Order: sequence, then structure tokens, then C-alpha cells
Amino acid sequence: MLGEVVRRITGQLPGAYFRTVIGDPLGLRAWIGLPAAELPTLARLEGPRGGRRRWILSTC
Repeated sequence: MLGEVVRRITGQLPGAYFRTVIGDPLGLRAWIGLPAAELPTLARLEGPRGGRRRWILSTC
């Protein structure tokens, strides 16, 4: 619901709004909905056995 409010007020999707208002000015590489072009930069983290798989963006 909040996403629809953001879209109606700004005309942007929530991810685009976050990027232009918060992410870009702070130099963050963060997304709401990861672009397909960023998938190759993901690194897999290994946790304890039986734990959940987690993914992070590599900093390399």
C-alpha cells in the first residue's frame, strides 16, 4: 500500500524513488528490487549447517 502512495505522489516506483532521494545522494549501491545487471555481483554467504542461505552484494 505504501508503494502505491509513493507512486501516486511522486510518479516513481518505490525503488526508483528510494534510489534518487536516498541512495544516489549518499553514494549507496542499494535497491528495492535488484536489477538483473547486478546479479553477477552477488556473493553467496555460507552460514552454519542447516541455516538459511543468504546473499550479499560483493564490494569487489
